[in-house]
Amino acid sequence: MISHCHHKFAQDGEQVEFGHDDKHHLLDQIMGQQLTKKEGLKCLAFSYADMSIESFEHIVQHTNNFVNSSDFHHLLKDAHHTFITLVALKDTIRTGVKEAIETAKKEGKIEIRLISSDHLETAKAYAVDCGIVVKECFEYEN
Repeated sequence: MISHCHHKFAQDGEQVEFGHDDKHHLLDQIMGQQLTKKEGLKCLAFSYADMSIESFEHIVQHTNNFVNSSDFHHLLKDAHHTFITLVALKDTIRTGVKEAIETAKKEGKIEIRLISSDHLETAKAYAVDCGIVVKECFEYEN
């Protein structure tokens, strides 16, 4: 979504260009290096698009009312988006998980693996939070 944004809001509320450097900083430095890699957070970006009713109705008609989830890409591709904000979330580890992993490690008969569809760096952070591995197992960039 971020790559489709053309504008953002400045601190004074004025709508300004959302350039390549802004996108790079947000995607690589803030989301990639800090939030996901170091903090293990999931990131959601929000934008809005100024679009005429006619344009939206054309997309609805063209996609047969968004029958397939992939049809929503038309809302990104066919509109000029303004970046609004980034929200970072962290899933909490369920009660008892860390204790169960500690018990399994003590018994030594169970090999523990984390299976996740999250970003690799997010999964690593969860593995540390659960006690599967210690943080020193991963080399983090400063």
